[in-house]
Amino acid sequence: MSAATRRAFLAGAAVLPAAAAVPAVGAAHPDAELLRLCARFPQLKADVEASFETDTDVEDRPAFAPYDAALTAILVAEPTTLDGVLARARVAKLEAVMPGGFELWGDWPAGLLAAATIDNLLRLHGGAA
Repeated sequence: MSAATRRAFLAGAAVLPAAAAVPAVGAAHPDAELLRLCARFPQLKADVEASFETDTDVEDRPAFAPYDAALTAILVAEPTTLDGVLARARVAKLEAVMPGGFELWGDWPAGLLAAATIDNLLRLHGGAA
């Protein structure tokens, strides 16, 4: 990834409410693990994006395994609080931002997270999903 492209990506990510928007929680919070994963996700994604200058496949880069594990855990989580749903929505928004600053939703992880987040909101606050 060129420096100009990385700057465009980071500029797009800078407008997102990142880890600072995730509430500080103790182990007693019902969504504590999800909130911790969501708070770490911006850095994990930045680490993967920073590795784009290498010639290896993305899956073979050291930064990919922790990023992929966190994204998978966030995707399969079932938030039980609005804090958890909002944290997951922030990850979906961040995951949708592609290098170059445009958003890609569809069947990508961002789209799957967005659909699951809508289901969570309906389940928690609006009836059955």
